[in-house]
Amino acid sequence: MSSISYQALLFLDFDGVIHSSGARRERLGHQAPLLCETITPFLPHVGIVISSSWRTHSTLFDLQRFFTPAVAQHIFDVTPQLALHPCEIIQGVREKEIELWRTQNACTHLPYLAIDDMRALFTPRFSAGLFTQAHQGFSTSDAQRLAHWLQEHITLSP
Repeated sequence: MSSISYQALLFLDFDGVIHSSGARRERLGHQAPLLCETITPFLPHVGIVISSSWRTHSTLFDLQRFFTPAVAQHIFDVTPQLALHPCEIIQGVREKEIELWRTQNACTHLPYLAIDDMRALFTPRFSAGLFTQAHQGFSTSDAQRLAHWLQEHITLSP
């Protein structure tokens, strides 16, 4: 059984989510406050795992800096990076990395949601995704969808 005590997990991308894809340095993380505002009412019941490619060149501590302290303390891991041959098709690779993490951490029983802007990194039948618009990042409509998902999957203590 898993030692993870969260009721649900979020797998979080960066580019196209916490900032628009191709954002300038000064705009990095500009959508993170809205994401934090959406998640905070559900803490400490939701855990966050970074699935972004940023995990390959940044420490977990560096990735946590984009978020409020309350949210950052629940960002507790990163997904593994699959070794791909340069000619290998990437469709579904992020989904495979998430599934590998869930299996390795005995969390396949927990509800989860991947927040990402690149549908091609998931298989066509993948249904546990909240896909943002890359040019915009996490939006108010995405926040409403996430809040609804969290309300359905998390039991808040009175």
